[in-house]
Amino acid sequence: ALHALDELNQQGINCDLVDLRSINPIDWETIFNSVRKTGRLLVLDTANQTLSVASEIIAKVGIEIFDSLKCAPRRIALPDFPTPTSPALSAGYYQRSEDIVRACGEMLGKVLETEHIAVGRKTPHDVPGDWFKGPF
Repeated sequence: ALHALDELNQQGINCDLVDLRSINPIDWETIFNSVRKTGRLLVLDTANQTLSVASEIIAKVGIEIFDSLKCAPRRIALPDFPTPTSPALSAGYYQRSEDIVRACGEMLGKVLETEHIAVGRKTPHDVPGDWFKGPF
């Protein structure tokens, strides 16, 4: 999300990024304030699409402050099937920063440049990046 936000800023698009540190309790006030400010909602989730925190956020925003939305809310989450275990199978499974940028552009009715993001990447599609020092 941070990489996509940097790219969007370079293309002249200012976004709110709400990083939920907790989902119980969830900070509805911050989410609602951001939607009221921007008129848009794109929810990123590392879980599957169905029955996820992302789907709950979209549902609650739609119920509580639907009139604040300028376009349909969207989510970027994992597909609703088991996690693939090989690089060949995982090629289309994980969403990357270019997918976030592309979705933001679609929500704004603009075509945003994303090709240079993937071309400049030096790591395989199933590795977050050389910046990642994660648990595995």
